[in-house]
Amino acid sequence: MADEQKHARQGLRHAANMEPFGYRRLEGNAPTAKEQEKVVHHWRQSDKKEEASFRYCKGGRECEEFLMSSNPDLKKTIASKLNMEYRRITKQGPGVVEILPNPNMRPQLMRAHPSRDSIIVFRPLQGPANWDNGLFKLCSSSHNQGSNTIGDTMHGDVHEAPDNVPQDLHEVPVDVRQTLCINGELHVMPSSRGGAVLVWMAFSKGPMMDDIYRRDIFPFMKA
Repeated sequence: MADEQKHARQGLRHAANMEPFGYRRLEGNAPTAKEQEKVVHHWRQSDKKEEASFRYCKGGRECEEFLMSSNPDLKKTIASKLNMEYRRITKQGPGVVEILPNPNMRPQLMRAHPSRDSIIVFRPLQGPANWDNGLFKLCSSSHNQGSNTIGDTMHGDVHEAPDNVPQDLHEVPVDVRQTLCINGELHVMPSSRGGAVLVWMAFSKGPMMDDIYRRDIFPFMKA
């Protein structure tokens, strides 16, 4: 655990391009109570879908404002990673997702985003998000590895984690003052636990197109 935390801290100190580990946790201030209340109200009133270990709904302007609140480096990080002006970047979401416990879940790896040249961001709605309440672990630098190294994902199949992967998995806890930015090609391992509610939004150089039919992606990305 100590080595895992040390590695994760190293990954959080890198520049806006998120290299070499493929993720970055942005530090900031918590959104205002009003901004938070708007999203909580939206979440409670919205029609939700439930699939696998996720209950989710589409978000609106209130969710985007929540993500951007007190977060001056977020747009810079996204634009730097995609090497595009922010206004020209394709957006998916925003949305809200609750992670549900699934004690029978088998270890598996999933992609953070369906498409290449993409980034997805998460911010907890209330309280911290971590492995113990459902936040996935990150397979550091997996976006720079071949599919044979981390498992066969060429056809978009959800696959069990190979034996050599867990040493590269790292927990990166996030609280409401922070935003977790993840390279879309990074692989993650979902937790079998639940309870966390996250606001998310994704960004890419172009539309997802047929990538949305991959089976190793989060179902809420298809909403």
